[in-house]
Amino acid sequence: MGSKNAAELRLEDPVEVRKLKVFYMEDVGFHPSASPVHRDLKEAHRALARQFRDALGIEVRKVSMKVRNKWRRNLVFMSFSL
Repeated sequence: MGSKNAAELRLEDPVEVRKLKVFYMEDVGFHPSASPVHRDLKEAHRALARQFRDALGIEVRKVSMKVRNKWRRNLVFMSFSL
């Protein structure tokens, strides 16, 4: 099952976990239709990130989706104009 290129994914090959880089977001930032993320979920993200870093030696980075002011105004306008 899958496309003709599915074999190129090499899903059966072993993965060296210590070479992985983990990126995570705690929330999506400002968006009029997005619900705030509960603090328990944010702490769970942080705990998992620490576990990857401390126990496995994996590089972990918190990223954020910062929306520039112009985009923010457009998002609000588009949300209310729908």
